[in-house]
Amino acid sequence: MSKKILITRANHQAQAFAATVVNHSNGINMNDFVFEPMSEIVHFPFNTSKFEEYGGIIMTSMNAAVSLELNAPARDLLADKPFYCVGEHTKQKVTGLGAGDVAICAPTPKKLSEEMLKADKVRLSDGKKFLYMRGRDVAFDLKTALVEDEDTQRYNNRVDEIVCYEARAVERFSPNIAEALLPDDVGLITFFSKRTAEVFVRLWNEELDKESEFTDSINGVKALCISQDVADCVEDLFGKSACLVAKTSNMTGMIDKIEEGLS
Repeated sequence: MSKKILITRANHQAQAFAATVVNHSNGINMNDFVFEPMSEIVHFPFNTSKFEEYGGIIMTSMNAAVSLELNAPARDLLADKPFYCVGEHTKQKVTGLGAGDVAICAPTPKKLSEEMLKADKVRLSDGKKFLYMRGRDVAFDLKTALVEDEDTQRYNNRVDEIVCYEARAVERFSPNIAEALLPDDVGLITFFSKRTAEVFVRLWNEELDKESEFTDSINGVKALCISQDVADCVEDLFGKSACLVAKTSNMTGMIDKIEEGLS
């Protein structure tokens, strides 16, 4: 590629996204990426022995799967436990930890809730509950979507939540961004969430826009956004015409948009 792609996701998510892009797109390799995470993931300890109380585990992020790995559950606790997850990378992670039953793998949290609300997809034993492993901040309230669905009361009082990680915003840019932007190496910056976009814009205004050598370094760089809401956050910085929005609000939509730019 003539220009590099800067990824603002947390480190392991950024690496997974870059690897997926490389596997799907001709002419791109890992050297074409610059990693500039806007958050640091902090994982919290929890007692995995209580997993026996649950008839299914929900996780909408690979961060939750990493938390599960860090808390080292016994593999026999996971082998027959149905998992309901978002994203192929999350599925691969829990499978690698010993999960033998990924009942549903959906592209987005909203789609996961819709699939779970289909009665024929649910396999809870009597008296069992779901455990929803999530971050401290979530863009989509999956538990509410399940327990307050108008067409079914099946999930009422049957979803417990555990906050197993937190995404903490970084306080400043790393030297990577300066080294990439000043020589005009970067042509595209990806944004997967409003929070990430807001942190990037805040740091730019606080740090780089005040330094004369960076004043014009964002000119000509495009912002690839997972949704219009995210694009709205960065429009003033990049300009409306430089903000690209994925057709579907998931990794596939982002990759498709990157491939469009290469054709």
